[in-house]
Amino acid sequence: MWVPLYLFLAVYYAIFALRERYNLYFSFMWALMGVYAFACAGLYSAPDPEAGVGWQRLQMLSAAFAFPTILMFMSAFSGQRLHRAVVGVLFGTGVLIAIGVYLTPWFFTTTPAAKAFTMWGLAIRYPEMKPGWLGEVCFAWWMLLLTASLLLLIKAVLQKRRGGLTLLCGLALIPLCAVNDILVATDVYQFHYLTEHGFAGFAIAAAFFMLDRFLMARRDLEQQGRRLLLANQELQSLDAMKEDLLANISHELRTPLVSIRGYVEIMLEGKLGPITKDQADGLGVALRNVSRLLGLIGNLLDYATLRDGRVKLKRKTLDLRDVVMESLEAAAPQIEEAGLRLVRDLPTDDTLLVRGDTGKLRQVFDNLLSNAIKFTAPGGEIRVDASRSSEGWIRCAVQDNGIGIPAPEMARIFERFYQAGPARRGQEGAMSSAGVGLAIVREIVRLHLGDVVVQSTEDQGSRFEIRLPRAARTEDLVPPPGAVDKALSTRPSLLLVDDDREVVEFLSLAMRGEGYVVQIAKDGDTALRLCEDQDFDLLLLDLTMAGTSGVDVLETLRAAPKTRALPVIIVTALASDDVRLKCLAAGANDFLLKPVAVENLRRVVARVLSLPTGE
Repeated sequence: MWVPLYLFLAVYYAIFALRERYNLYFSFMWALMGVYAFACAGLYSAPDPEAGVGWQRLQMLSAAFAFPTILMFMSAFSGQRLHRAVVGVLFGTGVLIAIGVYLTPWFFTTTPAAKAFTMWGLAIRYPEMKPGWLGEVCFAWWMLLLTASLLLLIKAVLQKRRGGLTLLCGLALIPLCAVNDILVATDVYQFHYLTEHGFAGFAIAAAFFMLDRFLMARRDLEQQGRRLLLANQELQSLDAMKEDLLANISHELRTPLVSIRGYVEIMLEGKLGPITKDQADGLGVALRNVSRLLGLIGNLLDYATLRDGRVKLKRKTLDLRDVVMESLEAAAPQIEEAGLRLVRDLPTDDTLLVRGDTGKLRQVFDNLLSNAIKFTAPGGEIRVDASRSSEGWIRCAVQDNGIGIPAPEMARIFERFYQAGPARRGQEGAMSSAGVGLAIVREIVRLHLGDVVVQSTEDQGSRFEIRLPRAARTEDLVPPPGAVDKALSTRPSLLLVDDDREVVEFLSLAMRGEGYVVQIAKDGDTALRLCEDQDFDLLLLDLTMAGTSGVDVLETLRAAPKTRALPVIIVTALASDDVRLKCLAAGANDFLLKPVAVENLRRVVARVLSLPTGE
């Protein structure tokens, strides 16, 4: 009747052996005890001793290995590991008993000589068969193992090991019941045989022990879950703090660069007076380093947003050739200064239509061209080509004959902050960078469902090919940047809203020089009052001001009938796609990031003013 319980415990302990290996000993023991109980049931149902010897054989074999596994489990549980020699003796004895069982043919007979080998199982079942000396030796051996197991459990109880007392009470039932059976079999007193029930009591104790371990494991799991939840909440809080820090650093770094870059550009245009060639060269160096610093800041912030999955693309059908041409025009001064030759191989009779975000794709080619310029020595060549494949891909590649990438490092060039070859070792011809440019390229291209293919040979050059899915529709084709008519029939009036005095002076000077009438408001409340009293053609609005924020100003303007259609361009240092999307959703016509180039500012203003009213 106890066989199912033993087999259940065998499976249960085997499962827990995945967590604590010593439970495997107990799993074996209960499997053997299941066999032992099955043999006991067969022995008690045997009609005569001759029929019972087979069950006695099975009983002996199972017990021969069950008792050593009990001792091994108890030793591991108490922390007292058995020496290998002791383990060998335990199982060696079991093997000897097994050999004696199977290789002694006269062992299982009822002859007088064989009765000396009769085990207690037969003696209990058939009182006329008294146990012989071999039965007594085996019984003594098993009692010795049980005693050792009990001593180890007592040690575990003294060490206050969880569950030790439960196992001790259960295991103590086995020798007590065995002694009872011996006394009953030798007619010392009359009572029931209890050995089988002793094993059952130990099984119940083991079941409670495992239930306690299961509940403890569940509590540990719940505690770990709570700790992980708290850690996750802390990480989310830290991530939010990181984003705030990045935004604040971006704002604090970009804001002074607005004035620096703006005034340098105005001075180079000669609008603050004539400058000498040496002065122009010096200002050019300053402008390039400002642009370089802005690129590093922008790349770090862009990669953070790309990595966190917070980028939302503004997809439209566009001609990739126009995006590439815009990047080439921006990089032309750097290419010329580096002494490089630019080769363009772009189709003129076939549009390269893709669905994508113009700004993000422009960033891809800006980064690839920047790398090509940095890692190509003077006199080298940069080649840009594009084509449409028959497989449905638009391909555009930037190739150089610079220092190339070592083959062992090809697999890591898209990792963030990793710089391959000379860039990492600081060799000549390799300029330093943040090491996130190519990581940004790959992430942006993947967001466009495309791929980046790299071919490079050290000391011979590199080729980065961008592959994007070809667009199937052309109805929302974005016009090229140069298609906007900058000619304005009248002198438009602009309201400039910013609380940074130097930024205000730079923007005012830049726009007045183009014939615009500029009025200034240093806070949001002043801007709203001026918009109520006067009519403006355009509003240049900062977001971070004391009092009413730029977003609140924008929402108020859009809610008022008079200013609902007033064009508004956001000019801010908050470099976040979330902020950009929030402003555009609130009704902004465009979004410019400080420090904005004078040429770009004028182009965007002209484009916005050329739009139909209300767009």
